[in-house]
Amino acid sequence: MPTSFAVDKVSDDGKDPSIKVDHKSGNLGPGQIIKITVSYTPEIPGIHSFANFKVSAFGGNEIRFSCKGLAEGYDVNLSVQTIHFGEVQVDANTNRLLNVVNSSDLATAYQFITDKSNVFSFSQSEGTVKRNSSSRIIITFTP
Repeated sequence: MPTSFAVDKVSDDGKDPSIKVDHKSGNLGPGQIIKITVSYTPEIPGIHSFANFKVSAFGGNEIRFSCKGLAEGYDVNLSVQTIHFGEVQVDANTNRLLNVVNSSDLATAYQFITDKSNVFSFSQSEGTVKRNSSSRIIITFTP
């Protein structure tokens, strides 16, 4: 004889919706198995998420399980913190290389905000760095 079940979050205050299950309820026949997938989709880097669930079946059977996750943020750095252009004559220019290094498992976007009439110009002022990769930017100084 089939029995119905329900999956509920226990002690949920609704403040962290990042851990979810794909089935809230269903029916099971004798000897039948159903897979319940838990997904973790964090929205704030560095946050720890915890969720307790209870699976209740008609007739009083109950199973509890817990889930936890840590949201890793992007790990993006510049290859140098300071760039020295040295002495450059007026109306001449010199270039320096800067790498935007993405050590994350996800692609990330970057943007350098500069005035077009500035003495510094960038070969690319914005773009996307692929996961575990880097983008080379040439900075030109024209005094």
